[in-house]
Amino acid sequence: MLKLYYLQGACPLVPHVALHWTKADFEAVRLERGEQKSPAFLVLNPQGTVPLLTDGDWTLSQNIAIWTTILFEWSRIRAFRQR
Repeated sequence: MLKLYYLQGACPLVPHVALHWTKADFEAVRLERGEQKSPAFLVLNPQGTVPLLTDGDWTLSQNIAIWTTILFEWSRIRAFRQR
C-alpha cells in the first residue's frame, strides 16, 4: 500500500489531490514538526524531507517527482490492472 508522509504546511496538498484523483489506495501519515529528522524517518528518507511517498521498499521524495509519478504512472498502472 502506498504511504504519503507529510508535514502540515509543507506542500502536502498536491500529492493528496493526485492520489485521490487516481483513486489510489493510500495511507496519509502526518508527521509532527521535527519528526522527519528522527532516526526512524531517516531510514526511509536519508534527506529527512517531506513529502515522501513509499510503497514497500520503494520511496520517492520531492513534490514534483511524486506528482508526476502519480499522474503518469500510477493512473496508467491502475487502468492496466482493471482490464
